[in-house]
Amino acid sequence: MRVRRALSAALRASRPPYHSANMSPQSSESNRAAPFANPFAPPPAPMTGAEREIRRLIAERGHIPFRDFMRLALYHPDGY
Repeated sequence: MRVRRALSAALRASRPPYHSANMSPQSSESNRAAPFANPFAPPPAPMTGAEREIRRLIAERGHIPFRDFMRLALYHPDGY
């Protein structure tokens, strides 16, 4: 039992901090770059209406079916 607790504590201590602000899946629009982004890469493109709508639905529901994602991506006025 003590060995299991020690291993569990060691694993928790070695995990990267996924709860930090720059790795959160619910980060803001302005914080869309990776935490170690290439400084020579071009800035990200502004969000389209389709992307904004997809993000709004995911924020409301938690997840959306693939068919809804594709419908918005392909047939939204600002989509592909």
